[in-house]
Amino acid sequence: MEHISLKKTLGTACVALTCAASAAAAPPSAVQIETIAAAEALWRDDALAGQTDRQDGMAFDPARTRFAVTDLDGNGRLELLFCHGTWGAESMHTLPEYLQNMPTALGMSAYEIGADGSLIRLPAAEFSGGTPNLTTLDSFHPVVKDGIRRYNLRTEQLHIDADGRMRCSKRYQRLTLKDGTLTYELLAESWSRVRLDPPYNGGTVGLPSQIYDGDPAHRDMPSQDFSSTRFILDFNRNHWVPSGICWMPGEELLKNPREALTTSWYTFAYHSV
Repeated sequence: MEHISLKKTLGTACVALTCAASAAAAPPSAVQIETIAAAEALWRDDALAGQTDRQDGMAFDPARTRFAVTDLDGNGRLELLFCHGTWGAESMHTLPEYLQNMPTALGMSAYEIGADGSLIRLPAAEFSGGTPNLTTLDSFHPVVKDGIRRYNLRTEQLHIDADGRMRCSKRYQRLTLKDGTLTYELLAESWSRVRLDPPYNGGTVGLPSQIYDGDPAHRDMPSQDFSSTRFILDFNRNHWVPSGICWMPGEELLKNPREALTTSWYTFAYHSV
């Protein structure tokens, strides 16, 4: 019969108690949803796409604002995410529909239930390569390293210069939420020029693309070479299914906060985590 030391037994018990205490640190999700709903004064401007604290004065389309309830870092404390956008080419009916539907500006904000059980707004995210489109978060395939979850997302954006020239960008990014801080890593990006002259009317020409993995061969790549790299093939493979995050219109959050928050959280909790 194997002899189990008292020290080992106590150590195992301590680990179990520590895990239990950690899990118990976060209130039940229903309680957290009530807390988020009650904090409407904190997030109301975001639900309206107000973003009153933006220094650049950017105005977003309230009808396009989306929100979602998540637990991206798996700490049991819920997050409330907002994604904003502006579509500056919708009136250009000569453009292909996919260009008209591409945002020309993006914004975001995030809140989390803090250690004290109250809802707090997370500090401005640290990211490279421009604001990401949070609605493309791939919650089905988190990249877990050292116990930290990282999520891929892909941001497409239309850029309109002052002289009317247009370019499209596609940014491949990775989001991490750790210790109340959101960070975004730019993994790769590709650009294309929009040809407005007839007979093209919105056709695009690929520009040099980049994969930021330290490989010199992956800098200034022709677009056709970029699209066939192992990086892009793997990235696209993970994005062929819709995200498990339930993004809902901001106006739904204002109509009935508790119902809207519960609906979004239920989808994430039971279909994605």
